[in-house]
Amino acid sequence: MSELYGKQGIGCNVSSCSYFEDNQCTLESIQVGYNNDISNGIAEDETLCLSYKRRDVQNEDRAEHIKRFGLNE
Repeated sequence: MSELYGKQGIGCNVSSCSYFEDNQCTLESIQVGYNNDISNGIAEDETLCLSYKRRDVQNEDRAEHIKRFGLNE
């Protein structure tokens, strides 16, 4: 693997991912793989972010609700 110089960013618009923040991936690196089910030559269809981790929205919503309304857990 080659050495990277400077600050590199991973742009992302998958808000359902745990690592998504301000249209960026917060991971230092990601693993990209291919989608076995599709072979149409369109990169967006054929590739997958294998580092994706679904955001636990239910717990985030609950924590935000507690914070906003000052409720005890």
